[in-house]
Amino acid sequence: MTCRKNVNSLTTEEKAALISAIKLMKAELYEYVDDENDAAHVRALYPLINNTYDKYVLDHYMVANWATPGGLGLG
Repeated sequence: MTCRKNVNSLTTEEKAALISAIKLMKAELYEYVDDENDAAHVRALYPLINNTYDKYVLDHYMVANWATPGGLGLG
């Protein structure tokens, strides 16, 4: 199963589209809405994020480190 195309094999048009999408995400503002039900690490880190791209990166970091067996949150 192929999950995604390797960035090294993108065409010129695909590279331009990827760069454009990343720039749009970096330009889009993100504002964290405090929720007392969120875990402490979420409440500590998400208010520091100010654009959609950084939220996307942090979401993936959180999943890899807190929501997987052996990750930082589950031991």
